[in-house]
Amino acid sequence: MKLKALFLLLAASAALSFPFFTPPPAVAQTITGTVRGRIADPSGAAVPGASITVTNIDTGVTTKAVTDGSGVYNIQFLPIGPYQLSATAKGFSTSNVGPFSLQIDQTQNYNLTLKVGKASTTVKVSGASAPLLNTENATLGTTLTSNTLSTMPLNGRNFSSATLFLPGAVSTTPTGFIGSNGGSGTSDGTERDTNASGVPSFNGNRQQTNNYILDGVEINETVNNTIGYNPAPDSLQQMRVITGNADAEYGNVNGGEIIAVTKGGTNHLHGSAYEYLESEVLDANTWANNFAGAQKNSYTQNMFGATVGGPFKRNKLFFFGDYEGLQYHTGGQGTASVATGAMRKGDFSQVLSVKGVQLYNTQNGFQPYANNQIPVVSPVAKFLFAHPDVYPLPNKAPTDGLAQNNYLGYTKAFQKNNQGDVRIDYHLSSNDSIMGRYSIGDAYDDLSHAVLPIFFPTGNDYPFQSFVINEVHTFSAALVNEFRAGFSRVRWIQGEPTD
Repeated sequence: MKLKALFLLLAASAALSFPFFTPPPAVAQTITGTVRGRIADPSGAAVPGASITVTNIDTGVTTKAVTDGSGVYNIQFLPIGPYQLSATAKGFSTSNVGPFSLQIDQTQNYNLTLKVGKASTTVKVSGASAPLLNTENATLGTTLTSNTLSTMPLNGRNFSSATLFLPGAVSTTPTGFIGSNGGSGTSDGTERDTNASGVPSFNGNRQQTNNYILDGVEINETVNNTIGYNPAPDSLQQMRVITGNADAEYGNVNGGEIIAVTKGGTNHLHGSAYEYLESEVLDANTWANNFAGAQKNSYTQNMFGATVGGPFKRNKLFFFGDYEGLQYHTGGQGTASVATGAMRKGDFSQVLSVKGVQLYNTQNGFQPYANNQIPVVSPVAKFLFAHPDVYPLPNKAPTDGLAQNNYLGYTKAFQKNNQGDVRIDYHLSSNDSIMGRYSIGDAYDDLSHAVLPIFFPTGNDYPFQSFVINEVHTFSAALVNEFRAGFSRVRWIQGEPTD
């Protein structure tokens, strides 16, 4: 067993903000949104003490604030999703804005002018929608919603491949994204991506300078600086990719900052199920098989999963869970290169006549072997040559005219992956909310039958575990605290011999 990577990340972060003064940037990496603005009367004067209520349409959870002496309100740490805002004050009608969508690390600015009237009178404000141009900061980034992720052509269902559609992103090995094991994808899914082929480059930076965050906790595989976990696209509510001018909280990253947030439950029970089936029936033969003179290999790949979410208690306690599995079986013809009958007797003259390569005796002053005739003295070679049941003779024409791919045999292998996420959101009170998420995955594969008996089949295993807990507590109208602690464990067991 070869343990290639093991890391243990324990992150705890807390951010204090003062909504009615100049709020400092949060220390933690933001996975929530902010709504702020100014409330004025018809003359443009500030309306202090106005009551602001922001309601999450999906969960019914409300967050309230009161404007300060300048009529300013600032509501932070709101979970992403659809919202509606209402503002009211004594002697004024209630004004409503929305619905509007709040994205990761987004600040929506709504400046409202209240009309004189009774609070029971509601005025729908349609012209207060946020501007399309972000004027709050200079960050360059793109947000992908769950609907976008579910409709994009993600080959292999690797969420990271969605980043290739963004400006400034490029990959010289796009086939590296089609794997679907528990970690970063590779072209065949049988091993981890040691060269980061399944990772994009942003704006000319190295692939290893990206940073991957799930619910505010890093999921990086730290030896090769690739992705340690590949969450199912159906489990993600949003994914934001920052490609330039990132805020200080996302510092120490030269490449892209990929921030993903899992889905949460709502007041309505909802779910989905899916299955993707592939086989060799509709596929053409591979270039490698054609080159080696081998037939099309048979294979079956099943990718399947399900999601479910809903309320334990409406407007209060919610759950969401998802599962994704992969089963890939392949078998058929495989090729190997074995010594010819002449070579087994020490006759390597074809190496000289076909390839023009002269062999030398390194144990005797580098004297050339006459006509490449070499005495067979190795006891291992003698044993193998005497047992064709273990080391068979060639049974097909070589592809190089000598010995390359001159044996055709049977081979089979399998890959499997099981992974899932569970998330709980609890709105304890108007001053307290908490979120917890646990993820687990185990992707493994094995070459269960090698072309030659002397080949030692090897297996790989990539277990992953992660959890995060996030709490937002409002101490007062001027003091809000967010606390987050997370743990991620990535193991990379590669090349373990199997019998």
